Amino acid sequence: MNAPAAIASGNPFPGLRPFREDEEYLFFGRDAQVDTMVDRLGATRFLAVVGTSGSGKSSLVNCGLIPALHRGLMASAGSGWRVATLRPGNRPIHALAEALARPDVLRQPDPEDAGFTPVELVEATLRMSKLGLLEAYQEAPPDESRRNLLVVADQFEELFRYRTLATSSTPAAPGSASEEAVAFVNLLQEVAGQRELPVYVVITMRSDFLGECAQFFGLPEAINRGQYLVPRMTRDERRAAIAGPLNVCGADIHPALLTRLVNDVGDNPDQLSLLQHALNRTWARWREEGGTGLLEPRHYDAVGTMAGALNQHAEEAYAALTESHQRTLCEALFKAITDKGTDARGTRRPTRLDTLCEITGATAEELAAVMAVFRDPARAFLMPPHGTPLHPDTPVDISHESLMRVWERLRAWSDDEAQSAQTYRRLAETAELHAAGRAGLLGQPDLQVALDWRHRRQPNVAWAERYRPGFVAAIAFLEASAKAFDEGQRAEAARQAEAARLRQQEARSRLNARWLVLLALTMAGSLSAMSYLYILKTEESEAAQRERDKAITEARRAHDNYVALQAAQLEAEQALAAQRRLEDAQVRQDRVIAEVTRNAPQLRTKIDQAVDRRPLVYLQYADARQGELAERIRVQLNKSGYTAPGFEKVAVVPATTELRYFRKEDGQAAKALAELLKQSGIGDFVVKFVPGFESRTQLRQFEIWLARPDVGDLGRLVQNLNSDVREERLAAGQALQSKPSASPAAIAETLALFSPERINGLSAEGRINALYFLSRTAPGVWTPELERRGRELVARVEEREKSGVRLGEQTRAELKRFVAVLDAAKAGRAAPGQTQ
Repeated sequence: MNAPAAIASGNPFPGLRPFREDEEYLFFGRDAQVDTMVDRLGATRFLAVVGTSGSGKSSLVNCGLIPALHRGLMASAGSGWRVATLRPGNRPIHALAEALARPDVLRQPDPEDAGFTPVELVEATLRMSKLGLLEAYQEAPPDESRRNLLVVADQFEELFRYRTLATSSTPAAPGSASEEAVAFVNLLQEVAGQRELPVYVVITMRSDFLGECAQFFGLPEAINRGQYLVPRMTRDERRAAIAGPLNVCGADIHPALLTRLVNDVGDNPDQLSLLQHALNRTWARWREEGGTGLLEPRHYDAVGTMAGALNQHAEEAYAALTESHQRTLCEALFKAITDKGTDARGTRRPTRLDTLCEITGATAEELAAVMAVFRDPARAFLMPPHGTPLHPDTPVDISHESLMRVWERLRAWSDDEAQSAQTYRRLAETAELHAAGRAGLLGQPDLQVALDWRHRRQPNVAWAERYRPGFVAAIAFLEASAKAFDEGQRAEAARQAEAARLRQQEARSRLNARWLVLLALTMAGSLSAMSYLYILKTEESEAAQRERDKAITEARRAHDNYVALQAAQLEAEQALAAQRRLEDAQVRQDRVIAEVTRNAPQLRTKIDQAVDRRPLVYLQYADARQGELAERIRVQLNKSGYTAPGFEKVAVVPATTELRYFRKEDGQAAKALAELLKQSGIGDFVVKFVPGFESRTQLRQFEIWLARPDVGDLGRLVQNLNSDVREERLAAGQALQSKPSASPAAIAETLALFSPERINGLSAEGRINALYFLSRTAPGVWTPELERRGRELVARVEEREKSGVRLGEQTRAELKRFVAVLDAAKAGRAAPGQTQ
């Protein structure tokens, strides 16, 4: 089939999923690596393809190694190959049996004749001994034209990642392998130890799981003999990976966009999946606009570039869930399969389908309907892939870690889940201490926080057991605390009413006593006594009335407290209703935006053309820690009327940060750009003219070269904020308020003073000095990660104050000002009294 015709209605870039074997004609940039892989496989019979997440391991095997074997590149084996590809999952031997039992691999007897399905027959053979794989090969009918068998265990790290999801009767303990995983590895290792049968094994595995392989006897040695570490692609190879599929399809790409894509991906192999996804979306955009001409930067910008394409795509998938309950279920699903408690960046948390049903309270059919939107082949955000049947023990997982780090909505969900888990763990720990007699029942405000959490999240046992056992006891403790608090409120109201009654009774007793005295005086007969009686009676009546009024006032106050509590509960219900209305409004808004986008392509084209004429700014840096700073500069430039195609990590940079220009008439514009960056909190730049390019540069172009940060000197200055010598503290504060104050490194070093390990060594003066510096930094300097650490600082200082560490008025004032800086950084505007 003609390649362009084959994908006339498809897309030459796979997105987040790997390339398939039938997409070899679209796979470019890895030709030089295939020969080495074939030679190593032939020598060891066991090849371990290892690399970082997103480095292209699976694609290299599918479209590089396997086609090379079919072409006869392994001369000793020939070109006849049967290939069984599997992912171990939580049932690795069953997965291997399914891959082997396919008719084109190891053909089995007809089920009606054998009485068992082909998968059952192969699985029974595999489980008989560690030679099961070789025996299954021997028992299958021979295929002389395809004698060689290749077993590909893709995503081998699933043996470790899905360990807690194993269906074995003896689940693995943390740090150890399950019995089924050990048996599976033994089956594969037996292949490497023999030469009689033409059976070969290939595994692909993330490099960060290499240490886990020591759980299996003999596996580290086998990997050492047959390991192939996927190398980093050169710039020319990245260009081929981008332009090659387009040329196959009869399309072409604008040279400026090609260079920009190569720069955007940089030297980080983890970015290859994001590159393929951005190209997938850019191609789709180009096809929507007619599919003629070059793929241009405006198509790339329209889908959000590499930095935002995945977030934009995920939001489109979320908007496709038109029902409110589906969106609620989607949130619960993604919260369950991601985890931010152990890694601030987020980690995948594969979960069985039946467990997800228990956590979310939904049926398997309801979950499947939501998952189908994200499993769609055009998205491939969730695993298992589209078309794979879902069973109760099927693990559900996100397809790539980048989704957790790029999709902003998922990051917010993960933060909320981590906070909810923290609230539950605190509640369960307090309940455990109370049961041991080491803590009392909850009081305010902790009680109200816990009650609000239960009302909003509606937790259940399945959800809670993932974070800490003891959910039933924790909820019983919470209910007992609420009951005790309510009883205490009622008792206090009764006590106040009783006190008022006793005061009235006492006043009445005093009145009676005085009446007896007056009666005696009356019996003695005296007009003056009668007058005194009248006056005294009046005074006592007024006193009794005051006591009654006081009792009524106190009763009304108790009633008002009860009314206020009811009003707060009503306000919470109204807030929840408002949230639901906002979600429905969001659905309508998404539809309007989509409609406008479809009906206004000409306006979009004019805007993109206007952007393309903006001055170009290129960024270079050498220190890996400056990557976030370079990205922030790029974003600021694009917002300020410049085009910053990307940034590149280089080996050598000047000693000072420079802003270079190449035409003499651009001198004033260069100075204006340097001032803009300085006002944005980026720092000072040395403006430098580079001659020799006047005749070759038709556009206004600039280059920014970031000098390496002097972290050692910076650390010394920050440490001196906590010095015992007053002069050293003042000098450090003044130095930090100058140039380093525009550096994220200065902020990071200062935040480290408040870490759990160092905060106890921080004096009151050091605390004030550090907060004084942080509260006067420019909000534009703060990255999202620094803002998160800053809010942890605030929470830690406030928690220490609750535990008895006294804060002075100046410290509270600086802390309040610091919170304003964090809020301004989040909102993208300057805090009061600051300049951006």
